[in-house]
Amino acid sequence: MSKYFGPEDPVAAARYGKLIGNNSKLIGILQKAVEIEESDAQKEEIGWEWHEVNAYPATLVKLVVDGLIKIPPRAKDALST
Repeated sequence: MSKYFGPEDPVAAARYGKLIGNNSKLIGILQKAVEIEESDAQKEEIGWEWHEVNAYPATLVKLVVDGLIKIPPRAKDALST
């Protein structure tokens, strides 16, 4: 599982399954994010931007609030300026 996606325990997986359901848009966003992170796994800075996963920032904020994705430390620094 990706470094910046939620925990891998079975309870969390079940909860996330309920949150995502059959929402093909969310599934697509998460799949793209994982693909980007896995293709860049050797790079020092890992992550992606909203336009790379074809998602509005508000959608990504909802995913953060729901615990489906995490904001990497370098992004937190950029958001605080």
